[in-house]
Amino acid sequence: FFFFVNPFILFAQNKTVDSLKIIVEDSKQLDTVHIKACIDIANQAYHADVDIGFYYTNKALNILRSGTSSQSIPKKQKQNLEADAFSLFAEMYAYKGIMDSAVLYSQKAIDIYTLNKKEKKLANSLMGLGSILDYQTKNKEALINYSKAQQIFEKLNDTSGIALSLNNLGTIYYSQGDTSIAINYIERSI
Repeated sequence: FFFFVNPFILFAQNKTVDSLKIIVEDSKQLDTVHIKACIDIANQAYHADVDIGFYYTNKALNILRSGTSSQSIPKKQKQNLEADAFSLFAEMYAYKGIMDSAVLYSQKAIDIYTLNKKEKKLANSLMGLGSILDYQTKNKEALINYSKAQQIFEKLNDTSGIALSLNNLGTIYYSQGDTSIAINYIERSI
């Protein structure tokens, strides 16, 4: 089954990336559409070729930092787009196994999302940082990030975010041998 479905999924994804590339290449004005297209290409392409992801994320940041976009994009929106790029850098560095850089870029994104009160993106970045720290077996720091994310998801009434954060908390407690606490979190995640 997977063999027959997979080519169609790849075809659809490639078609989307190709359409975004047309926007990037044909765009004469370096605006938010251009920047978001670069970030979307990077996000969709990096699993197949992480270098393409880095290329387009860097391209988005270069546009953001250019004099042209500085004048046309409001400061807060520019910061949020920069945080989106940092968050993507964190994912790509984690994907490559370069965890120190993944932590650095996660924290940069978290700082901006916190400043601009982008709660959903903040919670997702905290979850990403928690996963990176969990991978590094920095359980205490991972628990802190997962807990912060869970609190934000609760505030937003995001049931899937709540479930995922509770599940991640339970998994860490289980790995530490705290079975009763782990079961409590896992049961709450269901």
